[in-house]
Amino acid sequence: MTLLDGAMASLATTLTQQFGRPVDYVRPATTRAYNPATGANVSNDSDLHTEASVVYDNSRLRMFPETLIENGDKVAIIATSSVPDRAPRNGEDYLVDGGVRWTVVEATPYSSGALDAAWALLVRR
Repeated sequence: MTLLDGAMASLATTLTQQFGRPVDYVRPATTRAYNPATGANVSNDSDLHTEASVVYDNSRLRMFPETLIENGDKVAIIATSSVPDRAPRNGEDYLVDGGVRWTVVEATPYSSGALDAAWALLVRR
């Protein structure tokens, strides 16, 4: 842990709250069970919803060279404090912005040392 870790995390939270758009960060329930009566997988837990703020910055699309970028993809910068368990789950977690669901395709951390302060999320409809 470096001297700047605490300050960077606090700064990321402050900046995304002040300049970002409010979104609902959703972590879907992980415990699923098969219901033989209905033939469906059902969740034993409820999804975890977190109020968060994101700043969209599409100039950062080149941060994801390993991922095939699709038309309409966005990059959402989110403070680590807004993400459950401090790490996004690619392909599972999603944002709801204005009623539109944006799935996390890939995440790249921003850090000043040992601790991540924010995440750049490549999100897709």
